[in-house]
Amino acid sequence: MPKDLDYKAGPKLDKPIEILLSGGRVKSLRLPSSVPLAQENLIKGLIGALQVDLSTYRNVHSSHDTFDKNTKQGLFRKMETDVTGDCETLYSVSPVAAEWRRELPQFANEEEPIEITKSKNYGHCHHRVDYHFGVPEGAEWTGTAHSTKKEQFINRA
Repeated sequence: MPKDLDYKAGPKLDKPIEILLSGGRVKSLRLPSSVPLAQENLIKGLIGALQVDLSTYRNVHSSHDTFDKNTKQGLFRKMETDVTGDCETLYSVSPVAAEWRRELPQFANEEEPIEITKSKNYGHCHHRVDYHFGVPEGAEWTGTAHSTKKEQFINRA
């Protein structure tokens, strides 16, 4: 880490949070009112990344989909909403390799575990939330700010 990095610990989250799930989909999140907005967004991002929804809700049908509902294996796409926007998400579901029972015996039971890989396609989003920093598109930078308005440097899409 750079020596000049000014690290500041964030405030502790010492109160419980409530996450309402429906079929693996995050329906709502309740946080204490004392949580700052930056920390709230970080928590929402982490929870959204851990969201795993194998239901048919908002599936994007494609000829490339191979998901078998009975064995719960294959590939499928769906639209998912999180802090980054409403984006297409690819799920890949497959059985876990047999070695897992040897390596993690405390998790072994009668059910066969599955491995789920989730990939967001940020190129296919509706209502994408992002920020662009720098010179606005089409502007010519001369090295001098001619306006003190923030729109000259920051644009929210």
